Order: sequence, then C-alpha cells, then structure tokens
Amino acid sequence: MGQVTFSTVFSGGQGNLDIICSAPQTTLSFTDANPGAQSLTLPIGNNILSIRGAAPAGFDDGSGTLQGGNISLSIIGDIPAEIDQNFPGGDIPTHSLILFITS
Repeated sequence: MGQVTFSTVFSGGQGNLDIICSAPQTTLSFTDANPGAQSLTLPIGNNILSIRGAAPAGFDDGSGTLQGGNISLSIIGDIPAEIDQNFPGGDIPTHSLILFITS
C-alpha cells in the first residue's frame, strides 16, 4: 500500500472538486470553503480515479470579462513524480486519472 496526498487551491469564487477512488470506495471532496489536503492509502500498481467538479468562474475585472477562475490540484506521495493539474473556470467533466503507486 502507498500513501498519496491531494492538495487543492481555489481562486476566483465558488467551486468544487471531487476525486473518486473505486478501491477503496472513497470520495474526496474539496470546495472553495474547504480546500487544503486530503490523503488516501492505495494499493501498489495502477489505480484509476475519477475527477469531476466545477472551477470558480472568476471575477469581473471591470471589462465585462470574468478573470482568474481556477482550481489547482497537486498530487504527491508514493507515485513516480508529482502531478499538477489546473482547471480553468467552468464545468470539469468527469475524467479518469491513472495513478501508479510505487510503494
């Protein structure tokens, strides 16, 4: 088994991000009001996770255009290399992420 930590930072308003793991059946939920880090213990080898949510839309900078909406996700732990993903403002459709746990 290996330990993996998921950390989020939200900018530009309200948003949410869910990370769903099938083994063990777990959902990690992050929001703009509850960002931060959460950890999972996963079996060695390939683990398929699903990610979904909605990134903050951002703020009107006075030009009528929304700016700055984003969710930053960082994954560290017993994986070959740190993973960083950024989700711009708007819907985050469900997609899969394969994590290879090394130890």
